[in-house]
Amino acid sequence: MTNLQKDKLDACNRVDAFNTNNANAIKNIVEYGAEQTIFTNALLSINIALQSQQTAARMKAVLVLSLKVQMANTLVKYLERAVVKATQLGNLDLANNLNKPISYITKATKNVAVAKANDLRDLLQNNLKDITNVTKDDINEITNAIAAYNAQKDQPQINQQQRKATGTNPLPGCFKTAFKAIDSMYKLVNSYFKNTENNDLVEVLCKKVCK
Repeated sequence: MTNLQKDKLDACNRVDAFNTNNANAIKNIVEYGAEQTIFTNALLSINIALQSQQTAARMKAVLVLSLKVQMANTLVKYLERAVVKATQLGNLDLANNLNKPISYITKATKNVAVAKANDLRDLLQNNLKDITNVTKDDINEITNAIAAYNAQKDQPQINQQQRKATGTNPLPGCFKTAFKAIDSMYKLVNSYFKNTENNDLVEVLCKKVCK
């Protein structure tokens, strides 16, 4: 929510309090009830949209990063033993291709990290007959770690889009409806109460909106 929207919400809340505190006086204005209902419903919609912004389920980036690190750690755990075995066998090309630090995965962008992890997993899998200190179960563990990260890596962006659709986007229209009703309510209060014993309510409502 922008600072302008925060100011508008504060104004709406003041008007809502005005309606509550002066219910006995304004109930005599026949037309007021319809405008108050429109205003109240718009304010409710605003609060629902704000709640959606704040509480929509989201996979925080820090959690996604932890899955990425877990993927990298799982992979490197088996790469390290494979490098030693390949070196012992004199297969230096394989050893060099498998010799990757954790940062090789963690520093890569999301899709590149997954691609790199898959390539290294496949390289291990294709050489299991020589890399005897890595098993098929180890390969499955790597595959599961890759799948866990891949399934969640785009979740922060998806949830941001969901929060925008259910929270941010409806706000301008809701505020427009609320302030249109406020304008009508003010006109009614001014029309019925100006220069009467309730004249002070005209000024009070004006201050509630313009404060």
